[in-house]
Amino acid sequence: MNYLRRFYLEREIKRLEERISASPQPNDFIKILPLYIELGEIPKAEEMKRRARQLYPALDLSRIPLDKPEKAPDFDFSKEIEDVRMELAANPSPWLYGRLARLYLDSGAVEKAEETAKDALNLFPSHPYPYVLLAEIAVMRNDRQSAAKFFDLAVRYDSSSAVSIVHLAEYYQEVRDFDRTRKLLEMLLLPHRSVSVSEPPKAPPAPQDITGPAARDTAPAPPAAEPKKLRESGRLESALDHALSEGGPEDPRYVSYVTSLKTLSFLQGVVIIDKEGKVLASDLPYALSEDDVRSALNNLWLTSMTQAKQMMLGSYRYSAFEGESGGFFIFQAPECVVGLLFDKRRRLDREQQEIFEFCRQLFS
Repeated sequence: MNYLRRFYLEREIKRLEERISASPQPNDFIKILPLYIELGEIPKAEEMKRRARQLYPALDLSRIPLDKPEKAPDFDFSKEIEDVRMELAANPSPWLYGRLARLYLDSGAVEKAEETAKDALNLFPSHPYPYVLLAEIAVMRNDRQSAAKFFDLAVRYDSSSAVSIVHLAEYYQEVRDFDRTRKLLEMLLLPHRSVSVSEPPKAPPAPQDITGPAARDTAPAPPAAEPKKLRESGRLESALDHALSEGGPEDPRYVSYVTSLKTLSFLQGVVIIDKEGKVLASDLPYALSEDDVRSALNNLWLTSMTQAKQMMLGSYRYSAFEGESGGFFIFQAPECVVGLLFDKRRRLDREQQEIFEFCRQLFS
């Protein structure tokens, strides 16, 4: 499993777990179980199955076993396909169409899979999943251009889902379009929904008050305390002087670097990684996952650095990205890479050189 595929799976699992904790819906259980299985998280899949059966006793999860039955030599594709077709006739959904299309693919009927994906597209033209199915079929046929077109359409309909962004980033990285790769990876870090995508209201309503062992086992942990309000300084030079005069704690020097960087105005978070992508020190708001930011920082840095080499711009030094939610500044120090997250009040397009000088002095 490649890195971006794992990144997508982990991100989708986290999103679905949050939805299930807040208001469990049958479709969310159906979607999360295969993701657990693909990652090999069998105990989590078993626990989620148990909770789904407790909340929805009539929910049929028999077609989501904890292994891959279609890989078995005696698996009856014809019967499984017929069963799914009958279920589709009674309760059509993009996810059931996806199950049918993948059965056709596993049985070698690629044309049938494509027809199924097109049928899904006709019924659910504003849902991203049919476009994802058509894109994956195009990938199987080595038609990368068509795949990129369908993944791009999927992103337009749901820009907050990582699945199409990840595949698009892989495609543009392969064709060495690093500018588009960088922009897509930036979307993973600073996601914002441009089009609201809702699923067909086929599932029964979730209970509002959930009690029992399952609720206790899967209840979300209380959020960590908000970080202390960051000190806003005037000029960057005076902020640097103040930070260096304070000195750092008795931890590795990267922790003291974080303390110094936090004196920058409008800074929301800091992550410092080594050249292998390992976190050396960080300070992030509780709403941001350190692993998500680390992954995005590592990919953005590698992509920007490669792009600089391809364009013969000399040694890569820094990059600045801006989105609706805020800005992201990347600085390459001699022994590490620094990611700084700023709120939208900071105009990185105007101040990136000044921020770069601050970082350069700090890490020199």
